[in-house]
Amino acid sequence: MATTTTSFTITRLTTTTNRLRATSIYSSNNTLRHRTRLTSKHTLKSTTFPKISAIISVGDKLPDATLSYFDSDNELQTTTISDLTKSKKTILFAVPGAFTPTCSQKHLPGFVEKSSELKAKGVNTIACISVNDAFVMKAWKVERNIGDEVLMLSDGNGDFTKAIGCELDLSDNVVGLGVRSRRYAMLVEDGVVKVLNLEEGGFVEKSSELKAKGVNTIACISVNDAFVMKAWKVERNIGDEVLMLSDGNGDFTKAIGCELDLSDNVVGLGVRSRRYAMLVEDGVVKVLNLEEGGAFTSSSAEDMLAAL
Repeated sequence: MATTTTSFTITRLTTTTNRLRATSIYSSNNTLRHRTRLTSKHTLKSTTFPKISAIISVGDKLPDATLSYFDSDNELQTTTISDLTKSKKTILFAVPGAFTPTCSQKHLPGFVEKSSELKAKGVNTIACISVNDAFVMKAWKVERNIGDEVLMLSDGNGDFTKAIGCELDLSDNVVGLGVRSRRYAMLVEDGVVKVLNLEEGGFVEKSSELKAKGVNTIACISVNDAFVMKAWKVERNIGDEVLMLSDGNGDFTKAIGCELDLSDNVVGLGVRSRRYAMLVEDGVVKVLNLEEGGAFTSSSAEDMLAAL
């Protein structure tokens, strides 16, 4: 949620014997070819990660709340959680803020791209919820060229977000975001939560826990120059929790087969890096989580904690 570099950043955990580092790349559209290139060169260990608990839990019935949106005729409408979920199979996913980089480039596009597949599996509605007003959600929908794949819902006062215990206080954020929503995705059937994936803090927030488990260095690597990485570090108020490293020419990224050509992107991003997280011991990859499509499901700090 920082600058646009967020989507193409690596947070790397690497180790030598007792020195551990961990790695996570923020990017999308992974292919089997790239996964194979990595796995063929390194020793890997498969890891199954536990789901993160939340105030709302699997098996709970969702509390009702009123949300607003603009329909296809540009008319402001309201709906309720009960209307969205009663006798239906519904996916609800939430983002901390409309137009923010990770939300715009990763989370939302992933559901838009996979909407046909999800609906083919019986999902009636896919809805994106944010603590933004309906006008902002409408503008975001237009900017991302979204049709009826995803319903863009405003939880303007955060009533639903607070009711399920997913509020996130970002008042101290440099741009003053106030109270927003944590990032999550849930599958709801007839008002009851069947699957819940709730994201916890990132590598900066989890750095103490990671280091308590033997991690000496957590380094964020991006195909950006060192000046950009320095500016990003200052903007995010990062201290010694994470080392911000520049892979300016993308030499390392290309060497491990994780380059991502975004030359055709509307803002011309050129060659960047894919999203992954890896745990390395004595130069050998022990855990590798390489994301599929626009997902951000297995390369978080929580996943690395679970792997240690």
